[in-house]
Amino acid sequence: EKISRSAAFNARDRAHFFGCAAHAMRQIVIDQARAKAAEKRGGGLYEVTFDDAHLSVTPDDAIRLDEALRRLEEIDPAFLELVELRFFTGLSMEQIAEATEVSVRTLHRRWRLARSALQTLLDDVPDGGAAG
Repeated sequence: EKISRSAAFNARDRAHFFGCAAHAMRQIVIDQARAKAAEKRGGGLYEVTFDDAHLSVTPDDAIRLDEALRRLEEIDPAFLELVELRFFTGLSMEQIAEATEVSVRTLHRRWRLARSALQTLLDDVPDGGAAG
């Protein structure tokens, strides 16, 4: 619905569509996390899928993730695109390769670098997602 609300939305190609969908899913997750955090700080846990693992995260963790993703985009927008496509749409590397016309081998290399950078960024974002 978030994508369809925009009357001007017109996907240029498959990769653009999936990129928009991934970004919209990220915004939905973060909006829900912020709403839960506003209800009561440290609200209940909820499940998310990342790298074929189910994780329980608090709304504060989701907000920290969003801040780390913003910083990741500054390092390399291709890293952000890949993380959003894997994390928020659940596409496989093969599906991402097909949509983006980037080789699976290159995507795996980027994924390792992006995960490492994201972990470092998450370690640097204080609780509450405020820049430190």
